[in-house]
Amino acid sequence: MGICWDTKKVNDFIEYFEHAVHNYMEPLAAARAAYEKYENNETFVGQAAEKSKTFIGLKQKEVNRQQYELSKEMLKKYTDLDETFKVMVDPAADARIDTDVVKKVQARFQGQLEGLERSGFNIQQKSMDVFDRLSKYGCGVEEVYFRNTIVKYDDYCGTGGFLQDCIRKMEDFDDEASRRVINSGLKNAIIEHIDEVSEITAGLDLINPQAVEIDKQKVSLMALGASVNSLNPFSIPFYPPGLHSIPIKPKPTKLEEELKAISDRDMTAPQKIKDSIYDDARALNKVFSLDAYIESASKKYHVDKAMIQAVLFREIRCYGYDDPLGDAQVRQTYAYEHKKEEYDEWLSNIDPKNYWKKPSKQPPTRPLKYRSDSSTGVGQIFGKTAIDSYNLHYGTNYDRKNWKDVEFFWNKLQDEEFNVEMAALVLCAGADEFGYDINNLSTEQQRVVFTRYNGDPENPMAIAYGYTVQDYYNAFSEYNN
Repeated sequence: MGICWDTKKVNDFIEYFEHAVHNYMEPLAAARAAYEKYENNETFVGQAAEKSKTFIGLKQKEVNRQQYELSKEMLKKYTDLDETFKVMVDPAADARIDTDVVKKVQARFQGQLEGLERSGFNIQQKSMDVFDRLSKYGCGVEEVYFRNTIVKYDDYCGTGGFLQDCIRKMEDFDDEASRRVINSGLKNAIIEHIDEVSEITAGLDLINPQAVEIDKQKVSLMALGASVNSLNPFSIPFYPPGLHSIPIKPKPTKLEEELKAISDRDMTAPQKIKDSIYDDARALNKVFSLDAYIESASKKYHVDKAMIQAVLFREIRCYGYDDPLGDAQVRQTYAYEHKKEEYDEWLSNIDPKNYWKKPSKQPPTRPLKYRSDSSTGVGQIFGKTAIDSYNLHYGTNYDRKNWKDVEFFWNKLQDEEFNVEMAALVLCAGADEFGYDINNLSTEQQRVVFTRYNGDPENPMAIAYGYTVQDYYNAFSEYNN
């Protein structure tokens, strides 16, 4: 079997793998919070409970960390291999090669070359004889030469020719890539990780449930870890405490119930189908995880904290699986633009008189789905929208029509802290557009600002968005107070 490579498929794979590694951190943070809650739960007692808590604290967290680190390291290696191929073999964005196919093409052209050498030599000899006999009569006869054609054939398919050079480059790349993978230590790291997981799994079998004798006369609510605010009879496990004692999900808070009621009432059926990443509870947890950034942005730009919370909750709640695909298309578009810029610069430096001496270099392939901007991050903000809001507040002159400026802001929006700040500035820009004071909004003005965050204030969809977010705002405002 030959050596194969398809740059476009490799780049697509790296793009989606990068997104998967990035998104792994989000559920991992939620899992860590759950681990800590479980470790600190004093209602689970007994030998099995203590062992399971020790397992969670010492083993499970480490396993998650190792998986994340391995994924990041694998992503680096894939990217390194892609760059190595571009340097050693072909820098084109659509390069695709299979050495078996190249060898077949080479063999076919070599056969044609051998036939051409035989036939061409005979034709050349006959033309020379004709020229010798008739040229003296002024018949305008010319000799036929096949040497240049044979040389071109040999340059293409002969020993040391273009096709042989392609095969050699691929073989050199394959050797180099194999060496790098072997020397990376990834194989040993994966084996060690598997051994670690196997060891942990075997350790679970050693957990031996053991009841703890408790003097019923001395049991109090506080001994069960209950308090005025945390007493919940459903938190007491019905099974022997330990690793397999899964506590029943606690009753939703008033805020959760209010947010869910608003979502159920106002979200359309397509939105509910689309929203397969965050439900109401997870969206709220995500907003709470951003609390420090929200508090900072609220104070920095003098925007009501609940307004920022409301738009973030709505955007996170409606974040679907099609959104990461849109972001991936934007990344592919920016990669294309950078490669096109490099190609145009290369082309402009070529002397037309010596063009035929230059090595062949093809322009990059335009993405099938060309997309230079998308709503992105926790606030689902477009790069161009961020530019407009930033320019308005800071008096800068970034150009929303310049793809490099848009790319700069779009990349910065991947940082959650910056994204939250931009959400606050977009709200400020919406208020400024209508001459409102962001610090003193009436209920109607507030709804208009929320509507503008989503788009055209006269668009029915944006208007519905404004009413929904205002309901979310009321819920968060009551909670904050």
